[in-house]
Amino acid sequence: MGLKRLLVLGLMVGGVSGCSALSSADRDAALKRSAEFVPGPELRDPQTSSSTQSSQADTTGSEERLMKPPSATELDPQVMYEVLLGEMLALKGAQNDAFRILFPLAEQTRDPGLAERAFQLSMATFDLEAIQAATDLWREISPESSVAWKASYLMAVRDGDQSKAREHWDRYRAVSEQTLDQDLVQAAMRLRQTAPAESGLAFMQWLLQTHPEKATVQYGMGLVLHAYQQYSPAIDYLNKAIGGFEVMLSDVTPAWPASLSQQFRNEMAPEGFAQPWLLQVYRQAHLLMAESYLGVDRPQSGLDALADYVEAYPDDWAMQERYARLEVKAGFYHQAEQRYQAVVNHRPDAHQTRLALALLRLEQGDYEGAIEPLEQLKATRSFESAARYYLGRIAQQQGEEEQARAYYESVVDSEYGLDARLHLAELTYDQLGLEATLEQLSALSPESVEDKVRVLRARALFYRKAGQLDQAIDQYQDAIALTPDNVGLYLKQAMLQFEAERFEAYEATLKQALDLAPAHAELLNALGYFYVEQNRELEQATELLDKAVALAPGQFHILDSRGWLAYKKGELKDAERYLRKALSMQMDPEVLAHLIEVLWVDGQKREARALWQKHRSSFPDHEPLQTLIQRLQSS
Repeated sequence: MGLKRLLVLGLMVGGVSGCSALSSADRDAALKRSAEFVPGPELRDPQTSSSTQSSQADTTGSEERLMKPPSATELDPQVMYEVLLGEMLALKGAQNDAFRILFPLAEQTRDPGLAERAFQLSMATFDLEAIQAATDLWREISPESSVAWKASYLMAVRDGDQSKAREHWDRYRAVSEQTLDQDLVQAAMRLRQTAPAESGLAFMQWLLQTHPEKATVQYGMGLVLHAYQQYSPAIDYLNKAIGGFEVMLSDVTPAWPASLSQQFRNEMAPEGFAQPWLLQVYRQAHLLMAESYLGVDRPQSGLDALADYVEAYPDDWAMQERYARLEVKAGFYHQAEQRYQAVVNHRPDAHQTRLALALLRLEQGDYEGAIEPLEQLKATRSFESAARYYLGRIAQQQGEEEQARAYYESVVDSEYGLDARLHLAELTYDQLGLEATLEQLSALSPESVEDKVRVLRARALFYRKAGQLDQAIDQYQDAIALTPDNVGLYLKQAMLQFEAERFEAYEATLKQALDLAPAHAELLNALGYFYVEQNRELEQATELLDKAVALAPGQFHILDSRGWLAYKKGELKDAERYLRKALSMQMDPEVLAHLIEVLWVDGQKREARALWQKHRSSFPDHEPLQTLIQRLQSS
């Protein structure tokens, strides 16, 4: 796609948050800072079925938090009085004080029940020294307790003592009543919460070497890698685990797929299934795969890998939501919109998915379609400000400035408050010009780095509107200095450099960004198409654009770039194929002009002229299209 069109996509449609029709980067940022996406069921401990979304101090699970009385060992009246005092303090929420009473009693009496209770209270203190002391005491008094050994190996991993962790794991396994598979899954769940990356991965690697045949340890490694944001290797391990789980499930019962489908339809564990936890981790492995593909920005690979599961289990709405996010990333907006709509139809409380649906429609310029879900969210707690903010965006885009101002001024949530103020500044620019707008921006006091970058982006937008491109470029340079890994900033700065005809700087900025994100489809497209327009480095352009197409096959402008490259190389049939596919996705005047020229040069002049006559009236302001046939005839 032409570089001027890239400017339109990257800058010119722009509101202060990126573009009035909402850019994909803005959509992603908006969703991240709202409530969580439609959640799947939380990861569950296969031993207890209790949620693992607890604090990092919780190394054992909620089953140990229940108050338990001391053992039946006779305690003298004074000790019993102090036990009761400690329990009364615990009931009042003074766990630290309760621990300080009961832990010395446990040391004094060597009572197993008191030692366990002291451990329970230590977990509530969030004091790591207290937890360690209570764990050591309980393990010493009750060496047969599996929970004490479990806490011990997890704390040893957290402290980086791999030798002790392995020793205590072996002691734990000797007394555990759970299967090895259950313990391996449980270990990974706990490690992702409690252990630093290096130590947690080292322990999981040891488990993997010890039990290489176990699908559960493959899953555990994938889970821990995902938690530490190492998405590419996580995908590999999760993929291996899924294959192993299918074998394990088939050994339990060949009818396991029906049991899983029943679980989704009834929202309850399947009846008569011997190992429901195994179904659960099989499903969770797929959810983690989807999130890992999103994290590593390989949407098409994720769509391919998860297609069979999504087709087999259409009622897994958490997966349907994640699959829709992958479709959005890959540029398949229509399919994603249908999938989002299906999720909210079946899950009326899926408010985050409703917001995602509205933002997707807004990004495509379907303002009327976006209004309905936003109006519903406006009355939903935790989403009021987001809904009012985006309704303001729509009103502003439609020229209803007073309505837009009213919406922006009603946004009180801190997450959207700054963006609302920035759009109010945009309205000020339209009325009073650059100086008044910059003064209004100077009154803002952004605290976080992210907010400071937003203000700098807004300043760049206003400088650009005023025709001061060098100052706009400088604003992006300041933003990059704050967040040097934010490749989106490099792309926007490059677009400004191109507009200012600073082509060497444009090329250098894109190369710098690609060093940071070599699999970023828009960066690849921007540099590749630049080479095509310059009619140089065409082999490198081929490499860049082929990679961009593979990463985002649903982006029509990237297909257009690849088709125009084929034309420049004289590969007319390939050019026609790419351009027809791009035009089928989006009736865009530049893609249309490219296809007409390719057909003309290929000798298909009658079809080229017919295509031009059919569609030129739809784009009366696109001068290159209007004068195209005349230019082709004269050349």
